[in-house]
Amino acid sequence: MINDNLFLLICLFLCHSEILQIIRFFTVLNIMNICIIFVTAFPKIILTKTGLIFFLIKKVFKEKLMYPILFNYKIITIGGYGLMLGIGFYGAFMLLERELKLNSMNPELAYRILLGAIPSGIIGSKLFHIFEHMDQFLISPMEMIFSGAGLSAYGGFILAFIVSFIIIKYSKENVLKVFDLAAVPMAFGYAMGRFGCHVAGDGDYGVITTTFWGTAYPNGIVPTTAEVFPTPLFEVFFSFLVLAFLLHMRKRIAPDGRIFFIYLILSGIPRFLVEFIRLNPKAALNMTQAQIISILFILTGIIGIVLINMKNRKTA
Repeated sequence: MINDNLFLLICLFLCHSEILQIIRFFTVLNIMNICIIFVTAFPKIILTKTGLIFFLIKKVFKEKLMYPILFNYKIITIGGYGLMLGIGFYGAFMLLERELKLNSMNPELAYRILLGAIPSGIIGSKLFHIFEHMDQFLISPMEMIFSGAGLSAYGGFILAFIVSFIIIKYSKENVLKVFDLAAVPMAFGYAMGRFGCHVAGDGDYGVITTTFWGTAYPNGIVPTTAEVFPTPLFEVFFSFLVLAFLLHMRKRIAPDGRIFFIYLILSGIPRFLVEFIRLNPKAALNMTQAQIISILFILTGIIGIVLINMKNRKTA
């Protein structure tokens, strides 16, 4: 049930005054949690095992500072994962809005993409997780559907990408140009999403290790007392490297689509490599589903850049 206050916030979100930025932020968090509730939590409130912001210090890793719920009021539950997703979506939205303004394009498009990407991203994340763990789904389908754990980042990205493509086409804007402008926001949003996986301990960690990186998630959504590779943190690190590189690239004049295709390549490589130390089941060719999708991302990026270069040579 959506109360009157939340409905009012959603209405205010559609306004354009810069004074309403704070209200918009909390509205995004509420929308995020409502979507997650409908996708994963009819039987119970989701995200019951989440964490606080972590510090990259070994002592903190060893002390396992994790907490169940950050905020709970009636049907609204905000956990570490939902909070980081909200920050990721809203930060990406603000970056895209700014890029659209700087390029003399309609900033309203950022709002439309945001409101389409939030539900489609969550639904896609759940669907791809089910496909990846079909054996477990067949044993207990309802438990997996309504579980607070199990959200595939690539699944969310792909479905949100499709919905965003439709929104951009409907808005009669240059799709490749908008995706170029969205590359930096996407890198930021992905980094925040993976950070959320870490603070929530949702099972995205790696294999057992005795190295410095060893981290336990005893209070996570998918708990483990063994020290494992905190693979979400590795992806956060590489995502910010990609973000820094794209920020540098965006200052150069490039054909429409090139920055986006570069992003696909740079985001696919670290995900492909990190899967070797993760616990995901093998899908085909002794590779995980994420590795297969990573290869498709890399190939798509390479083919896209080649086609753009060929087109430029013909028009030169």
